[in-house]
Amino acid sequence: MKETEYFTALELFLLCDAFEGKLLFGLPSRDSFDVLGEVIYKEAFERLIKKGIISHEHQITNEGAFVISMLEDYYSSDKYIRINQFMLGFNERDPTQVVFLSEREEYEEQYDLGVMSTNVVMETIKERFPTMLGNQQDATEDLFKEPISKKEVGEHLDDVDLLNIEIFNIKEKLRNINNAAFYKQLLIFESKGKLIMADVVKKIYERVSPYYIYSMLAKELGIKGEELQWK
Repeated sequence: MKETEYFTALELFLLCDAFEGKLLFGLPSRDSFDVLGEVIYKEAFERLIKKGIISHEHQITNEGAFVISMLEDYYSSDKYIRINQFMLGFNERDPTQVVFLSEREEYEEQYDLGVMSTNVVMETIKERFPTMLGNQQDATEDLFKEPISKKEVGEHLDDVDLLNIEIFNIKEKLRNINNAAFYKQLLIFESKGKLIMADVVKKIYERVSPYYIYSMLAKELGIKGEELQWK
């Protein structure tokens, strides 16, 4: 896709009608748009026509069919991972690919939509958080992890660069945030020269190595050990 790789939430919901999808992970509830009336739906439909997703005869174009296929894969995913503003859904036909929705920082309430390999996801995160994921020369393959107290972490964390990871396993029957098999939220940041991983649900802190974070993310993304590209 070129000019059509970004959409508003309402445009995405209209496209979900093609497979009767009602919810999209990471997006506001559709009900919040319904109360605003039909005008906003008509405006969103017109934007889809201008983008070439729907023809002037109100038929789905080839481009539109491709977008809808991606959305359906995202909608049908049994697992979602949110990494900061990136939301990833998994394609069961090809476990090496993810469908992503990413909120655009420069435009409010607009989302990039696309397909990316899991290895490219890892490389993108490494580029964004080089010291956390081991891009530095002296990084070693050490799966180091040890408990650390909140006092040792420090109190003033407002200005730190955070890597926020949330993992949702939708196929789990017990959908409770206290069930770690269903939901995890991890905050990773640097404090006092140490790399810290905070488990938000369990309220525990651990000092970890960059390779530990890298390996943990790779495992969640389904990247096999022999496919890891640590450096």
